[in-house]
Amino acid sequence: RKQNELPSDSVSDTRSVNKDTHNNFINIDGKPVRIVEDASGGFSIHYEDWQGKSEDRRLSIWEDSLKKAGLLKYNRPLSDLEYKTINRREVLSMVKQTFHQTRSGGDCCYTNYFYGPSGTGKTSLAIAIGHELVKDGGRVLAYRWKEFLINIIDAYSDDSKSVSGVQEEATKIPVLIIDEFSTRLEPTPSEKDTALGLISRREGMGLSTIITSNVSPNNLPYGQAVKSRIQSGYYTCFDEEKNYRLRK
Repeated sequence: RKQNELPSDSVSDTRSVNKDTHNNFINIDGKPVRIVEDASGGFSIHYEDWQGKSEDRRLSIWEDSLKKAGLLKYNRPLSDLEYKTINRREVLSMVKQTFHQTRSGGDCCYTNYFYGPSGTGKTSLAIAIGHELVKDGGRVLAYRWKEFLINIIDAYSDDSKSVSGVQEEATKIPVLIIDEFSTRLEPTPSEKDTALGLISRREGMGLSTIITSNVSPNNLPYGQAVKSRIQSGYYTCFDEEKNYRLRK
């Protein structure tokens, strides 16, 4: 790209652009954005810096969400995980395919459901995959389902908080991980409505969702609408995996 030339989709932009070759960045609307010069004297622009979505920023948002959800201890490399019946690389490839198809607007399945007994590595795999997606350019957040519901209840009871804001964050993030979904055998009507609203909106927007649960897709207690959406997605069963707490 030639010097100081913005991409064609930015023709209508009114951004102020100044180039500083000495410091190897340009200034767009007062914000420094990295550039890489080529042999011809042109340069490419790291537009993610300008948008605030660089890898460091994505990783920071990701790790903050893990801390808030109490899931940071599961943030381990995919290579550290071992399974008896599950090929972690195949699952990662499947989730990545879903992620990249949703980014390009392709038709695909948007929900990846991990289910099985406690301690079999569902959360560990979901978090490891989330980290891989962040490094691959994705923006990912993780919630425990119980805490997500509590946040919504708190927002209803606190005038300074916005229920729509809590739901919007989870609805619009490109990749959402919901851990320990369906922790109650008899969810309340409001819990059912929240589950259906979140999953159906994300599906309608073509966004990827990874869900972990102890309950099989066929036995979810959230009604047929939620159940059918989960069943139409990809699901991975952990029933044959050993409890990692007993492996030591």
